[in-house]
This record gives sequence, structure tokens and C-alpha cells, in this order.
Amino acid sequence: MLALKPANQRDKWWLDQAMTLAAKIGDTRWLLTQQLGQGTPKPFLALLVFWLTLLFASFGLFAPRNFISGVTLTLCALAVAGAVGMILELEKGFGEVVHISPQPMRQAVKALEAETNDTRGLDQNESDKLSSSPAGRDEASNLRIGAGREEE
Repeated sequence: MLALKPANQRDKWWLDQAMTLAAKIGDTRWLLTQQLGQGTPKPFLALLVFWLTLLFASFGLFAPRNFISGVTLTLCALAVAGAVGMILELEKGFGEVVHISPQPMRQAVKALEAETNDTRGLDQNESDKLSSSPAGRDEASNLRIGAGREEE
């Protein structure tokens, strides 16, 4: 991105937006790296599981002994276990069950490459138009010399 030279204000704005987003992505990656290994403390998880076990044991103790209450308690316990599991999964950032797809980023890169190639084609057309007129030949050669310096 640093090698791109915006041709107009619109391109400059898009480049600024891309640089801002790239900086935010870099900051987020740095935060994820720093937080790696820091998770929910084990004593807190042990206390939470103990508390939930006591809670559901007391529900089971005072509930009538029939099939519906047993199924209801089992489903509620599974829902709470799933919620705790999801919290632990999302804590990892890039976990096993929930993960971020790289496909949107790949599509954005392809769109930016296509736009860059289109812009280069337009620049070449403008250069050809200038070189076709006698007055524009000097200006076109100056453009080519300037373009050569930008690539170096």
C-alpha cells in the first residue's frame, strides 16, 4: 500500500481509509498476541462450575420426580454449559469451533487489485491521448519520466 500513488482526491481518500484500517488490524493483532495465554482464571472457572452444580442439584432436589422436570433440568444444564463453553471459546479469538473466515478479506484484496489495474489502464489512456497531439508530447514525456521515478 505504501507504494501506491493516488491520482486524485478520491484515490487519496481510499488510500487513507485503507491505511487506517490496516493500522487498526495491526493493533488488533498485537492485542491478540499480548492477550494470548491470558484467559479466565482457573479458580473462577472452578467456582462457577461448583456454583452451577449446586444450583442445579437444588433444583433437582425440590423438583417433582417425573420425566418432564428431568428433561427440563437436563436441557437447562446443557444450555448453561453451552454458554460457558461459548464464553471460553470466544475468549481465544481464533478458536476451534468459532473462527473468522479469511474469504471477505481475500475478496477485498481482489477488488482493490482490480481497481488499481483499472486506474493504471486509465493513466495509460490519458498518456496516449497526450502523446497523440503535438502540444501534448512534451507533457506526456514528462508524465512518463515522473512515473518512472515513482516506481524506483
